[in-house]
Amino acid sequence: MISPCKAAQFLFVLYTPMFSIQPPVSELPASLDFHGRTVLVTGANGGLGRTACLHYLQHNASTLIIAVRRLPEGEAVKSELLAHPYVKNKEDQPKILVYELDLSSHSSVTAFVSRLQAEIPRLHIALLNAGIYSLDWKVSPHTGKEMTF
Repeated sequence: MISPCKAAQFLFVLYTPMFSIQPPVSELPASLDFHGRTVLVTGANGGLGRTACLHYLQHNASTLIIAVRRLPEGEAVKSELLAHPYVKNKEDQPKILVYELDLSSHSSVTAFVSRLQAEIPRLHIALLNAGIYSLDWKVSPHTGKEMTF
């Protein structure tokens, strides 16, 4: 017999593509300009976060803070962004910073905030994109609290 949790997982995977129709998304206006702005993106090492970083840079963000759980992954994204033809060929190169941030760890969050306050005079935009995808119950080893809800 299959457990209710496994049945729900199966139905979610089976039926989600059928019923989730993404409406068309229009292009961002060319006049959109983030010059002089400092932008923070959490979960920037993949998917939407990585793409958002590139969009902010394409629209002239002066400082981009990539907040990730693992610094090597963040550094790889930074290198990838700096190598992108649009960013590489810009006359005014953006400043890209990589900060460690594990949202399941209170000490990591407080260290991140302390560093942000010490090094960044003003934060203009925060795209809070970090998250994990799991259909299984997971508890943070740091806090003992649920990782997803």
